[in-house]
Amino acid sequence: MKNKITSLIFISIILLITISCSTNNPDINIICNTDLTEEKETLYFEGDYGDIETFFDFEIYKHKYNVEISFDRPIIDSYKDALRTPLNYNAGWEEFYDLFLNDDQDLYLLYGVLETLKSRTIGTDYDIIQMIVGFVQSIPYDEYAADVNYPYETLALNRGDCDEKSILLCKLLNLEGYDACLFIYEEEKHMAVGLKVAESGYYRNGYVFIESP
Repeated sequence: MKNKITSLIFISIILLITISCSTNNPDINIICNTDLTEEKETLYFEGDYGDIETFFDFEIYKHKYNVEISFDRPIIDSYKDALRTPLNYNAGWEEFYDLFLNDDQDLYLLYGVLETLKSRTIGTDYDIIQMIVGFVQSIPYDEYAADVNYPYETLALNRGDCDEKSILLCKLLNLEGYDACLFIYEEEKHMAVGLKVAESGYYRNGYVFIESP
């Protein structure tokens, strides 16, 4: 299934790329539960299994999750020949990041990740947004990253820099039905994610700021 994602660019001090999803956005209702009771849970992959299984660890307060994700080696290998530059160098950032956000080869994997995170039996008071953010932030930061990797690669390698982790986080939020965006800071060479929570105000144009690394 292919999910249509469109991007809008606003150029000011930063470039704001807004990606809108074809599904209806759920209500934003982030619950911050500060229960410090320590618990652990293993979440097994809720998607189609491939030939490689990898476990990821992350924690929200004292709820610790060990998350299984399954990958296909042929798909991993196929990204060796994937486009990593814009088709038209005059098109700017929108077309460049569309390469990664509009890739449909990773959809079954990312939907599987979302279903896996939602299958938890501990920490159920946490909003799915918190689970997604906590999961992506736990992926080790790759300070030596060169070319931008696709979300499938970021997960398979279990590492990424600010743009790779931000693209993954933004795409997961959009697939879950939220209006997310990428904040690009050209001068600082940094990227973060925005989540739409209002018509205006907050960090910028109704978006709150989320750091992915």
